[in-house]
Amino acid sequence: MKKALILTVGTGTGSETDIVKPLVKTIENSNPDFTAFLVSSTSRNNAEMIVEEAGLEKSAYHIEQVPDENDLEVVFKTSNEVIRKLMKRGFPCDKIAVDYTSGTKAMTGGLVLSAVSNNCGELKYITGKRDPNKKIVISGTEKHLSFAPSAIFAYRETQLAQQFIRDYRFSAALELLKTINPALLDEYENRLIENLKFAAKAYQFWDKFDHACFRGEYSKIKFDQPELIDFKISAETKKRIAGITQSMKQKEISEDILADLYNNALRRIEEGKFDDAVARLYRLTEMLAQWDLKNFGISSSDVDLEKVPASLRPELETCRDDRDGKIKIGLKKAYSILVRLGSDLGKNFSEHKNIRGLLEYRNNSILAHGLEPVEEKECRSLMNQLHDLLSSNVPEFKNRVQDLRFPWTGP
Repeated sequence: MKKALILTVGTGTGSETDIVKPLVKTIENSNPDFTAFLVSSTSRNNAEMIVEEAGLEKSAYHIEQVPDENDLEVVFKTSNEVIRKLMKRGFPCDKIAVDYTSGTKAMTGGLVLSAVSNNCGELKYITGKRDPNKKIVISGTEKHLSFAPSAIFAYRETQLAQQFIRDYRFSAALELLKTINPALLDEYENRLIENLKFAAKAYQFWDKFDHACFRGEYSKIKFDQPELIDFKISAETKKRIAGITQSMKQKEISEDILADLYNNALRRIEEGKFDDAVARLYRLTEMLAQWDLKNFGISSSDVDLEKVPASLRPELETCRDDRDGKIKIGLKKAYSILVRLGSDLGKNFSEHKNIRGLLEYRNNSILAHGLEPVEEKECRSLMNQLHDLLSSNVPEFKNRVQDLRFPWTGP
């Protein structure tokens, strides 16, 4: 496959310095199909001399002048533009080499930063024995050194994986971590990768309501590296998750399960997944009624008619399942029963007319019975209304929500 070379070209530090010949040798050593020169207004002449001595055809090179050779940010942006131009010519980034031997500190630094940011395949520079008096490389002793910045890319990918976890992109984080070659990193960094894998798996399980598996994966994380502090939960959170695990095992709705589902819906809103969020908020509204019905000894999946007002029994009989003979009710009937039983939750729900209206958005959602996308405004409004209802009826709800948030998320 074709390959390209980018060189920074400086003016030299004195009359004794000849940067033309070493850079000609670099081109000969690299044997690129195309060469790009990064120059200043005062070093452009050197680039033209290099082109002439290297015998480059007009179609085989490009000279790009940096607006300010002493501004690192300007050089970085200009280098990115050069790389984009090479890509348009058909050179993929991994086939682009970069030589940063010559030029100002900003020129060499900006080009290297650009090369690393764009995953260029090779970094090159010239070294050799220096004349102690003239402080220049002695002609004939030049060495053309090169290295692939793979280790830099690998380390950067561990940082990217950390951000993926914070963004709830757990599968992406795991896939990225699996592709990193451990031979490119040191012992500390490889331990970090293993710990990040445990963290990604753990929070992926939690996000899917599998609290038991979360606890198993979380226990494997060694929190002796500062990069992992964001993923460490408090003792109170551990206690609450253990309680949720037990409640779910017993198929009981607890106050902490309500808070955990609320947080899950909040994360979906943060991701912009408003249909998913409203589906969870609808289920949370339903679970809240089921939780309160338990206080009256009533199960929404098997309503005991003896425990509901007599006037409701004929209507509830129509909800009897032909397959198992049990009376099963949904959200609306659950709250109707609570209202008739004099429940504070039932009263509060009936007073929150906006909640009932907003819940209709769920019914019209493509994830329920309709084809309409849920808008952010309605989703957030439902979240706020439901937060008020939960805070008024679930003991210490705000504290539960705080304790059951992912540790890196804000209040």
